[in-house]
Amino acid sequence: MPRSLQEQRDYVTQQYPAVWQAFQATRNASREAGPLDRLLADEQARALGRAIASLAPEDQQLLHLHYVEERPFREIARALGLSPSALRRRHAAILLRLRGRLVRSA
Repeated sequence: MPRSLQEQRDYVTQQYPAVWQAFQATRNASREAGPLDRLLADEQARALGRAIASLAPEDQQLLHLHYVEERPFREIARALGLSPSALRRRHAAILLRLRGRLVRSA
């Protein structure tokens, strides 16, 4: 299982490309992009936002801690009272749910 933040990102990129692409679109939308690029990025961000909002609050919290605050799994697991392996399984399940919701909404 990936340990470093970069290994985790690589793992997510390979295993869940639709989720990762939507996540990246929200972070990489630039003011210098063309109007169509901004429109597409905005729509992807809205779709991802809707999919995340449909998750349970504790699942949203896990994603926020990991992707927004960039905390490592070990730290999140400790804060949530879970083992690192249980947290990784939960994270993978959340990404699968997100992927399914994003694919259905496309």
